[in-house]
Amino acid sequence: MRKPPHTRELSRLAVVGFSNVIRLFDTEWWEPVVDLRGHTATIHDVQFSPDGRSLATASSDRTVRIWSTTPAPAASTPK
Repeated sequence: MRKPPHTRELSRLAVVGFSNVIRLFDTEWWEPVVDLRGHTATIHDVQFSPDGRSLATASSDRTVRIWSTTPAPAASTPK
């Protein structure tokens, strides 16, 4: 089983379900921070940047998207 994508620096956890939406959680309080919407098909992979300030996602819609994770993304669209 793979480790869930998270970043210690910003206390974020990325959760992906079957709805093509990525939900970021604050792991200090376990509260949802934002839902990231933009993919139109199943999301297969998510990865935080080494500094935790960006999140990359790859989908069956044949796109890779880069999202901001700091402080809390103001908009739920990719960079």
